[in-house]
Amino acid sequence: MEVSRGGRATYHGPNQIVVYPLLNLNKKNRKKLRYHDVHQYIALLGFAVETALNKFNLQCQFLQGEDLDEDGNKRQRSGIWVGGKKLASLGIGVKKWVTFHGVAINVEPDPSGFSKINPCGFTPQTMISLGEILKNPPSRQEIRFELIRALNTELL
Repeated sequence: MEVSRGGRATYHGPNQIVVYPLLNLNKKNRKKLRYHDVHQYIALLGFAVETALNKFNLQCQFLQGEDLDEDGNKRQRSGIWVGGKKLASLGIGVKKWVTFHGVAINVEPDPSGFSKINPCGFTPQTMISLGEILKNPPSRQEIRFELIRALNTELL
């Protein structure tokens, strides 16, 4: 299914935690909140996810911007990365200053989920999950707790 959000092809499945904050970014709310434009919102969303996941002793980093693929074509590298592997995808949409879409964090391995697409313009092998990185991955409940705390701190 095709939807209008940032980024290229993506996948959402039962192996992920998907977070879609719905926020009104109208002028009044932007003044009340800590961000003043969509790019700032995306950065704070990415940093919130990075902060939450790093509570589990990861060395992950929110990256945003362009790089080049293997053929020299420009692509967006927005998301949460651990080394050269992508742990979480980030893509939003905004309509009438209301946000939609958000973040998908790969919790358990599911190679079939990415097998028929180039997720966000990358090869399926670029994607990684918490279960592949950590010997004792946190529970979904622990992840959700840290995400809620970080999102509340960064976005509200």
